[in-house]
Amino acid sequence: EWEEWANMVIGLWLIASPWLLGFTGNVNAMWTHVILGVLVAAIAAWAVWDFRHHSHA
Repeated sequence: EWEEWANMVIGLWLIASPWLLGFTGNVNAMWTHVILGVLVAAIAAWAVWDFRHHSHA
């Protein structure tokens, strides 16, 4: 499960990185990071939810 939490942190970093690293002027790079970050964070959140709500014997 810890791997999915790490993926969620990576997704959130991808979302925030254009502003934290100062490349919002490059619109293509900014939107690529934001969209990929949302996808990675959403998939990780789903995986954490799935892990906690289903028994994995």
